[in-house]
Amino acid sequence: MRTLHDRGGFAREICAYAGNLINDNSDAIHCGEDGELSVTVPEDRPMTIGDVVVYDGSKERFEGRLREERDTRKQMWAQGASAGYMNDYAPDLERHEAAHADQWANYSHWSGFVVDFGLASARSALACGRPDRCNAFELRANAYRGGYLAPPPLGNLPPRERATGR
Repeated sequence: MRTLHDRGGFAREICAYAGNLINDNSDAIHCGEDGELSVTVPEDRPMTIGDVVVYDGSKERFEGRLREERDTRKQMWAQGASAGYMNDYAPDLERHEAAHADQWANYSHWSGFVVDFGLASARSALACGRPDRCNAFELRANAYRGGYLAPPPLGNLPPRERATGR
């Protein structure tokens, strides 16, 4: 895990508006008394804040993960996955995080997203045991693409659909 710290205007605004809510409900985000925002990113789990993806590790490590995903998609295609299956279930972190950026953009103020995402995470943790497992924001961003859910086995598809993509 890596903790990133920010004392910029955006961080101070988040902490001023939602500091108590964040500190009481999140292990990943913390607001300090001086307005410093700390974001703890689990290893290999990026986090999108606005239109910025925060990732634990180097740029090379992140690019390596993206290459691994491309290789996985190539393998799935070679095994007969249809275009629809690939669109729905193949790992694609870039598309998943871009969907989160779009979610942020749907709010007129960042605070609405932070509160709604925090509540969705709390509901998910209570209902499913993890803040991401049945979080509506993660599901709308396609939890399969984000690596939160394993895709259904290709063997469960009819042979024609596996072979022809129909």
